Formats: sequence, C-alpha cells, structure tokens
Amino acid sequence: MHTRLLALTALTLTSVALACPAKPGTLGNGLMPSIAGMRPECGVNYQAFRKSLLAGGTIKNGWAEMYSLPMTTAADNQRFSTALQTLTTTLAKKGYVYFSTSDLGSGNNAPRLLNFVNKKAKRVFSYLLVREGNRMTLAIAGTAQ
Repeated sequence: MHTRLLALTALTLTSVALACPAKPGTLGNGLMPSIAGMRPECGVNYQAFRKSLLAGGTIKNGWAEMYSLPMTTAADNQRFSTALQTLTTTLAKKGYVYFSTSDLGSGNNAPRLLNFVNKKAKRVFSYLLVREGNRMTLAIAGTAQ
C-alpha cells in the first residue's frame, strides 16, 4: 500500500497543514460532511502517505486525508459508490471540474487516481482509490480552500 500511495507525490499541489482528517467531521478539508461508514485512517499508511507528500515539498498550502471503508457486503459497495458520487457532485458544485484519471497498475483492483481543478480559485483536489482485500482506502489531497 505504501508504494501505491507514493503515487500521489506526482500531484503538483502547491506548505502543508496535514492532519487526520484535516477538519474533524468533514471530508476534503471541510468541503463536505463526513460520509457514514468511512473511518479516518491515522496510522502507518496515513503517515506514509503524509510523508510522501512532504517529500521534496510536493504539497504547499495543502492538506491530506485518508479514509477506509470495509468492502465485505453489497451494501458496503453501494455505500462507497454513493460516497464517491456525493464527492464528485460536491466538487462540481464547488466549481471543480474533472481533469484526469490515472490507473496505477492493471486489473480491476488497480489503484486509480482522479484529479479535479478549480481554475477560478486556483485549487486542485485529487483522490486515490486503493482496494485491498475487503477494504477500500480513499486517500485525498488538495490545496487549501
């Protein structure tokens, strides 16, 4: 997982105020309310993610968060799918437009990085989806709002 999360260092986000989550009770540094069932990850994987973003000054004036959701039932899959739809809809309402997607490997469970940009506010929002066994991890980062 550490290697997969290091892929986010490719983001060209522009000092960093990293916490877990950046603003408690919210997702995306206050962009939207937290999503039921998604648990903030503040342990080893989050710390590796945070460290990878700090390496070389990748993020400045930014934030990063990590969440996980069990994926053991059809209801879990539906909840996660709904959460991503809510996230994407919220980004659009806040003036973000889809910019790019990168598959970081091959196969159905390959990590996927999605990038959005708000040109008016000059901000970037990216999220990385990593599925490992019965768990989905959502690592997100962006420039300060």
